[in-house]
This record gives sequence, structure tokens and C-alpha cells, in this order.
Amino acid sequence: MKSFGERIADAMIEDGVLQTQQLEEVMAQQKSQGGRLLKILLDKSYVTESDMIVSQGRILGTPPINLARVKVPKEIGDLIPRDVAKNHQLLPVAKLNGVLYVAMADPLNVVALDDVRQITHLEVIPLITTERMVTDAIANLDAAASQGMEELIKDDDSGDIEVSEAAAEDEGDADATDAGAAPVIRIANLMLSTVLKDKASDVHLECYEKTLKLRYRIDGALYDYPAPPKSMQNPLVSRLKILAKLDISERRLPQDGRIRLKIAGREIDFRMSFLPMKYGEKVVGRILDKSAIAGSIADIGMDPESLKIFQSALDEPQGMILVTGPTGSGKTRTLYNALAALNKPQYNIVTVEDPIEYELAGVNQVQVKPDIGFTFASALRSILRQDPDIIMIGEMRDQETAHIGVEAALTGHQVLSTLHTNDAPGAITRLTDMDIEPFLITSSLSLACAQRLLRRICSHCKEPFKVPDKVWEQLKLDPKEQSQYKYFKGRGCEKCKNKGYLGRCAVLELLPITDPIRALVIERASATEIKRLGLKEGMRTLRINGILKAREGITSLEEVLGNTASDAI
Repeated sequence: MKSFGERIADAMIEDGVLQTQQLEEVMAQQKSQGGRLLKILLDKSYVTESDMIVSQGRILGTPPINLARVKVPKEIGDLIPRDVAKNHQLLPVAKLNGVLYVAMADPLNVVALDDVRQITHLEVIPLITTERMVTDAIANLDAAASQGMEELIKDDDSGDIEVSEAAAEDEGDADATDAGAAPVIRIANLMLSTVLKDKASDVHLECYEKTLKLRYRIDGALYDYPAPPKSMQNPLVSRLKILAKLDISERRLPQDGRIRLKIAGREIDFRMSFLPMKYGEKVVGRILDKSAIAGSIADIGMDPESLKIFQSALDEPQGMILVTGPTGSGKTRTLYNALAALNKPQYNIVTVEDPIEYELAGVNQVQVKPDIGFTFASALRSILRQDPDIIMIGEMRDQETAHIGVEAALTGHQVLSTLHTNDAPGAITRLTDMDIEPFLITSSLSLACAQRLLRRICSHCKEPFKVPDKVWEQLKLDPKEQSQYKYFKGRGCEKCKNKGYLGRCAVLELLPITDPIRALVIERASATEIKRLGLKEGMRTLRINGILKAREGITSLEEVLGNTASDAI
């Protein structure tokens, strides 16, 4: 039985691109010296790669493709991660009607095909090519991305970035970033200024075997940007460490720092995190823009009724307000807006945080340091001896912190804090899970809130649209009843970069602790029972408030569905 290589060689003879005597010569050499038949044919230049893949495709029933003559769009090539593409020697080249066409050196590799289907969720049709063509095509894509970064540098109009005095003192260490410091500085400046320019919340620099990946989180979603070349990885990471006043020689352990810059006349802080990975350190920077703290809870985005409830709780001289939600739901910013509203000369306001997100003039802010035993609990004990009026606890992480916070609320202080729960009633049951006695909860807790951030529809391309029946079914709403309202979506335009969304708004679920709610808490009722009573008393859930914002044209029903849980109880 003939080998696969011999079958391909016979096919090339049939196709007229290989002569019989050439094949006999190569087979004799293979028998005496070893080696792969097809590789020897290529090395002797008896056939070309393009001729070989045509014959291979005919034998395998797979269409051939000459990648040297095809320009693969970046958005298509990026559908499959580079490490997967290089490992399986493949590259997506086109997408049409839900079908992804993938050039492969080995179209019989079922594992590779399964990986592509799982990653892209598309039907996959393989096209045969050569390993060298795949390698060259991937290299061309990476080169184009690096060139894109260079073009961005040329077109960068962010202006000079002023480094804070503390970081500027360390500029003498810039030589540690190797040769070519000027381009590295420009790329670092561009990375950070783009966060502000494109209204992103985070920047991610990720290291892979042969490439870098640069992404920005805008309105809660990550988007790819042109990345610097791999050769700049270490100098760029070192530059960012210098700005964050960290140890550039330490690459084995995680490091956290802070960069303070002045961009376009605005003072901006970045919270930086460096995490060692297999092929280098991943860098994540989160923007901390003090101008985002409005100083008024009205700017959080609550409706008038919810605003009245929240303001009433803030006006209480004592008691505890808890804001709950997952990471990235805007809890901390809401508390800072509340603190800014309360920040008056007659109040002694103290916060205990890890880390301090925003610096507020007139507010005493404490940074905990668990590595030396200065925890939330120990900080709170000291704070209570500092004659505070208002205390903000960054997060109630443990039982001891929760107990001290409750005690502070019971002894005449106003306490603001956050918890990780899904809804407002869940904050009460979380406190009981922390062994806080129900009678202490009812005496100390004034208001429980849950919060989410929804993307705003772009006002430049907003248009009404007919909501599909499937959406009403998911929302458990009657389409006939909803026909009296208009709902909108973003068409996509230059202003929103064709996303249809621009900015975000907060939706809150507020549960005031009324006497009937207190009675249920004393009975150690479940969160479901508390929620049921809250709804009877007029509490509006996250989903209800989200739908109301959709009716106002602020957000879309798609956002409401994706970020709020069902109200079914």
C-alpha cells in the first residue's frame, strides 16, 4: 500500500507537474538517506509548493489556497488566537454566511478543526496550504499590527504627558529600559492617553510567545487595538514599572502600583497591576479619574423616586447603607459620590480602603496593609477612636469587619460600605451568614442597594426599532401591553465606533429597611421572602428599573436582559 507522500507524488505526475524519472530518483535517495518524500521533492525544486497543494487538495477533496496571493483581513485573522493558529498551523481567511474558511497545512487534523469550531462557534471549511505559507501569513498579520501601532504613534495628538514629581525622580533609571528609550516612552504615553481619549476604563497588555496583544475596556467590553511589536515587550513593561515606582528587576512576582499623570491638563491616576505569565508579564491599568466624581448623587442616574429614598438614608445621622453588586458594577463610585455630597466642614469623614481608589480633599483616607497586620478590622478599631461622624468601608470582606461596621452604625455613626451579592435583599442574608444577629441588622441597617452599569445608546445614531417577540418572552412581558412604548437601539456610527453604545448609566435596586422588613429579618427569613415583601411595598428591581430606562431611550432591552436577573420569585 502506497504512503500518503507517494499518493501525492503520483497525483502530481498525473497533473503534469512532476516527471516519473524525478520521482524514481527521489525515492532512491529517500531509501538510502531517509527523509520525507515531499520535502525532498521541494528541496530539489522538482515541484513548487503551489503545485503540490493543488495535487494534495485533489487527493483529499480539499480546495487549495495560495496564501502568498491572499491578503487576510485583520478582523478575520484575529478570530483565532495566535497561539492556537501557530500550534495547529492554520489561519482563517474568510467568513461568509456563518461559514469560516480556514487555510490549513493539515486539513485532516480533526482536533484542530474542533478547536476552531469551539472558539468561533462557526461552521468550518478547511482549505489546504503549506506550513511555510501559514507561518508567513501569520507573520504578515503581526507585522501589519505593529505597523498600525507605529501609525498611531505618528498620528497621536494627545500632547505631552506630564509625569508626577515622585515618578519624575525615578526617570534617571530609564536606561534600564534598554536601547530605543524614546519610542518606548512614546508608546507607553500613547497607551495611557488612549484610555482617556477613547473613554476606556482599563488597558490590558498581554504577552504571548511571539506577539503582544493590546486591549481596552470601553463601556464594559474589551476591544482589540494595534499592539506594539514583541521586541518592545520588556522595555515597555519596565517603562510602566518605572512610572509606577516598582522594581523593574523583579519579574517573578506580581506587583501593584500607581501612576499619576497629567494628560491634556487633567490629573489622572492609573492603578497598575503586573502579573507574571508564561511568556512575560501581563499589565493591566485602571483609570482613576477624579473628575468622574460628580459630588452629587443625582448624577448617579437614579430616577426621582429612587433618588428620594437614597437621599433620605443619607440624611440620617446614623445607620448603615450597603451597596451590592459584582466587580465592575460601579459600587465604589456610587459611594464616592455619596461621600462627596456629604463632604462638609462640620463632618469628620474617614474611609478605610484597599486600595484607595480616588483621593478626596477633606476626607481622611486610610490604606490597609494586610502584609503587616493592618487589616480592615484593625483600621476600623483605630478609626472609631478618631471621633468620626461618617465612615466608609471599602468592602465588608469578613465577619470581624462586618461586626465592627454594624457596631459603629449602632453607636451614632453613619457607615457606608459594599458587599458582593446579586440583589438588595441578599445583603441582609449575607450579614446573617457573617453571624451578625438579626436584631443588630434591623437596628443598624438603613438601606440596602444593588447596582449594575448598563451601556447607554449612542445619542448620535439612536433609532426606534420593533422589539422581537422572543425578547418579550424572555422578559416575561406582554407585547400588546408594551406596544404603547417606544424602544430604541444604536445603529452604529463614527462617534460610537459602530458599537451603537456610548457611555454607561447606573441602575439601582433600593430596599429601605421598614418595620415589616425588620419583622422578617428578625424571623431569619430568606432573601426570597424579603424580596417578595419588598416588591409589595413598592421596591423596583434592577430589571424593572432597567426596562424603565429602556423606555426613556437611555439603554436597550438587550443590555437589560444581559445585565439583570429575572424577577421571578
